[in-house]
Amino acid sequence: MKRTLALSVLLLVVTVGCDELTTGDCDTSAVSSVTVSVVDADGLLTPADSVTYEVDGSSEADCEPLMGDGTEWTCGVEESGDFYIRAYVGSAVYTGEVSVGMQSDGCHVQAQFIDIATF
Repeated sequence: MKRTLALSVLLLVVTVGCDELTTGDCDTSAVSSVTVSVVDADGLLTPADSVTYEVDGSSEADCEPLMGDGTEWTCGVEESGDFYIRAYVGSAVYTGEVSVGMQSDGCHVQAQFIDIATF
C-alpha cells in the first residue's frame, strides 16, 4: 500500500511538471549546443589540452571542460548553426563538424553530441 501511494505521488509530480513544460512558454534554462567527447583509436576517452568551436564561420571561441580531466567539453550555449570544432592535443589538431537546430517549440537548441577522434 505504501509503495502504491508513493508511486502515485511520484506520477502526480511528474505529470504536473510535464504540463508546465508543454504549455508553449519557454523556460529560463540554458541548453549546451554541443557536447564533445575526445576519444582515442580504441574509443576510450582521452584528454585534450583545449577545444574550440566556430558557428557558421564566426570567430573561434573556447569550449568549456565538462569534466576536470579534459575528456569532455561543452561548446556554445543556445547557439544554433553549423559547428566546426577543434580539439588540441599536444601539437596536433583534430576536427569535427555538427549542425545544431532548434527544438520544435523554438525555445532551446536541439543539443548535439559528437566524438572527436585523436587518430
